[in-house]
Amino acid sequence: LQRQIIHTSDRVGERKVESARKSINALNPEIKVVLHEEMLVAANVERIIAGYDVILDGTDTFETRYILNDAAVAAGIPLDLVTIDAARALGVSSTLGSIEVGKRADLAVVSLRRPHTTPFYPANVISHLVYSSRGSDVQATIVDGRVLMAGGVLRTVDEGTVIERAQETAKELLGA
Repeated sequence: LQRQIIHTSDRVGERKVESARKSINALNPEIKVVLHEEMLVAANVERIIAGYDVILDGTDTFETRYILNDAAVAAGIPLDLVTIDAARALGVSSTLGSIEVGKRADLAVVSLRRPHTTPFYPANVISHLVYSSRGSDVQATIVDGRVLMAGGVLRTVDEGTVIERAQETAKELLGA
């Protein structure tokens, strides 16, 4: 996905939670990672977030974000998008988490000229991105100075191979 730089191409086929844990612990081995190997849905969100002091939202879909936001508000747990605060929590804010000279930065170019993003109000671009855009709207990504996606096409992995491996893994998991 467009934001999932926490995963690397050598981990294709690996469970996302395990891949993310490896990346987080590589940045800071003192971080205790608790894996939740289930889809976050309205039926389980309260149980999953119970006991946490803060939630760093790195979810994939806006539907999931809405579910998580509603539950966090109801539980009185602060919810933050994964940016500078996540970098601080991981102890890497001197090199990550914000766009500044000398820091590693990740940028995404998003097209807002789509039916589902219309009408567009430039004065409210952040809300518009959060509530209207989709992962498929990402046209380019630049990670640590490297262009990983251009023209909506990944340049670092063969999408066909990834899709094929994902399909094979799904068949293995489902016994089909």
